[in-house]
Amino acid sequence: MKAMQQKRILVFFGMTGSGKSYLSTAWAQNHGCQRLNTDVVRKEYIIKTNSRQLTEKGIDKGIYTPELTRRTYEQLLDLTEKALADPSSSCVVLDGSFQRASDRRQLVERFHGRASMFFIFCHCNEHVTRSRLGIRRADPMSVSDGDLDVYLHQLTKFENPTEIQHRMLLELDTDASLEYLIDRLDCFLARTGAEHSGSTRLDETK
Repeated sequence: MKAMQQKRILVFFGMTGSGKSYLSTAWAQNHGCQRLNTDVVRKEYIIKTNSRQLTEKGIDKGIYTPELTRRTYEQLLDLTEKALADPSSSCVVLDGSFQRASDRRQLVERFHGRASMFFIFCHCNEHVTRSRLGIRRADPMSVSDGDLDVYLHQLTKFENPTEIQHRMLLELDTDASLEYLIDRLDCFLARTGAEHSGSTRLDETK
């Protein structure tokens, strides 16, 4: 159990086009951490279960129904469990919208006392988001299906992370340079890790 407490889970979350995948990929590579992306997990789950829903398009349809989203996050937690059990792994990076407070709470409750947990809330202004989504749409290699319609839908549904303790949460405007963002995150982790270790309860005093 002592070894598990020394491990870290970093959750990069926010709306589509917020830059969370770009930042989480760079940070994970810099620190040699395994990265799990909900878009990849979702599509691998669909292939594994031989689902016929891939052809359906639209918000809350096809592979994005509420039920498949729930299963995706359950699968993500199971994969996180396996990654933490690897003796050679010191941290796990999670990359997904985590737009519901209930999904974030479930994550914290499952790994409470077993790993230090930090949430990196990625956001940017709408002009930057629209520009990024336009670039993504033209990229045939993109694993994300998030487009402008998804973004506008998330604007009405995304639950701000008011339930997360301040010491566990870092908000980043991802319109800044990658070097600056990584430095901000590293400084936050160094400061927070030195001041607090162990507990990741959401219901403690913020």
